[in-house]
Amino acid sequence: MKITILCVKPKTFKIGAYLILKFTKSGYSHVAISMKDNWIGLRKVFDSVVPSTRMLEMNRFMSHYIIVKAYSINIADEDAKELEANAVKALGTSYSFKGVWHQALKIAKIAKGKFKDGLSTLYCSEFVTWLVGKDISTGENMNLDEFDKWISERSRPVPPSVIESLNGVRHDEGILENDQA
Repeated sequence: MKITILCVKPKTFKIGAYLILKFTKSGYSHVAISMKDNWIGLRKVFDSVVPSTRMLEMNRFMSHYIIVKAYSINIADEDAKELEANAVKALGTSYSFKGVWHQALKIAKIAKGKFKDGLSTLYCSEFVTWLVGKDISTGENMNLDEFDKWISERSRPVPPSVIESLNGVRHDEGILENDQA
């Protein structure tokens, strides 16, 4: 099964996203994971936002975001079931303001070291990396530059032409299921 990591920014001004974009210079402010629901034939998105982790249908998610970059990962069906089960079990987990604050202080070179709160709270990239297999209990949390490097080593980028079409079409049309993504 193919899963897609979405690196996005909001369509409208959001102060938190603006600050993340300004300080990280990554071009995106949020990450999420998308997969097709074979029972109902729609794509769903799992992400961590204020106030907690959630699951949305892809069209609804895309009504709020623009994809900046995306990565495709092929995983075994059993692994996909486990990923989805973990995502569902984590639904409602509080957003990690402390984790984001710690990352901001690391970027500003004010803080060093690790921030450990395990699975009690999660910010977006922490949630996605945990879902695709990173042990986050060690406190080795990643900023967006580290996330880019980490995900690039485990996936392949979705071509820009596919991203352009994703930003302008309905997402139940299967574009992420073909060989381009």
